[in-house]
Amino acid sequence: MEASFRPVSFPFLAFLFLPNFFFFFFCTGLSELRCIDTERQALLNFKQHLIDPSNRLSSWTAHGDCCQWEGVVCHNLTAHVHQLHLRSLPPVWDGFMDDDQYEAYRRSRFGGNQFENTLILSWIFGLRNLVSLDLSDNYFQGPIPVDLQNMTSLSHLDLSWNNFNSSIPNWLYSFSRLEFLNLGYNNLQGTISSAIGNLTSAISIDLSGNELEGKLPRSLGNLCNLREIRLSSNKWSQEISEILESLSRCLSDRLEILDLSDSQLHGHLTDELGVLKNLVELSFENNSISGPIAVSLANLSSLTYLIFQKINSTEQFLKVLESFPNLRL
Repeated sequence: MEASFRPVSFPFLAFLFLPNFFFFFFCTGLSELRCIDTERQALLNFKQHLIDPSNRLSSWTAHGDCCQWEGVVCHNLTAHVHQLHLRSLPPVWDGFMDDDQYEAYRRSRFGGNQFENTLILSWIFGLRNLVSLDLSDNYFQGPIPVDLQNMTSLSHLDLSWNNFNSSIPNWLYSFSRLEFLNLGYNNLQGTISSAIGNLTSAISIDLSGNELEGKLPRSLGNLCNLREIRLSSNKWSQEISEILESLSRCLSDRLEILDLSDSQLHGHLTDELGVLKNLVELSFENNSISGPIAVSLANLSSLTYLIFQKINSTEQFLKVLESFPNLRL
């Protein structure tokens, strides 16, 4: 009996090859993704008004692909500008920096005068898909620009080591996706609003080295995802017990770094400190805190780094060492 063969229809063959066609088209399309024209123009406008003494942004050219530019990271599917890293990195510190090294570092920093900064930064704030913005260690100054309030997709914001000199605007506390906030070492003034409790995604908050004052709001203790709090070198003028009580609510098994040094704090350490059992780094130096040390620290078995003010007796010092064999003072 002869075998009979039925012809295979064209639609069936097309069905077989269709997935491969789409796979080829999809992969080829991804490899040719280029940055979005409006976002490239926004970055070019930013560069045009920026003071860039060392020409760090030489790769930012009119007809270039901004996804390949220095400091720019694009989303690998949409090609939207997703991250902008424009931090100026100081030279590696080996105990000495000569004049040439310092001058090269100084010239690498971006900036402008106070009037120009508002215009310069407004171009960046048009990049609504940004999730990470790092402008740290530059010469930006004046108030924190109001146009930043539209960038609610940010999860990482670093404006540290500039000269922003306003209060912290209330709209910044509405950034519910923000995980890392660093406003350290500017000239920020005023008090911290209780609205800081709205930053429910926050993992790290650094407000060190400013002119902030008043009392830390109790709502800070509602940020249950916090791992790191750096609030040193401000003018809190508050009892340390109030702060520890707030932080002990939902951070007892999460908080790892707490820096409250140089903050005009006073009073006694209380049992709430021992509740923060996962602390690895703790700094209270240059405050007016008194009371027994070892009792308050006894439960912090993970503690490896402690910076404290003057310990008044050898007996107290030995108790600290006995409780924490891995401790670095």
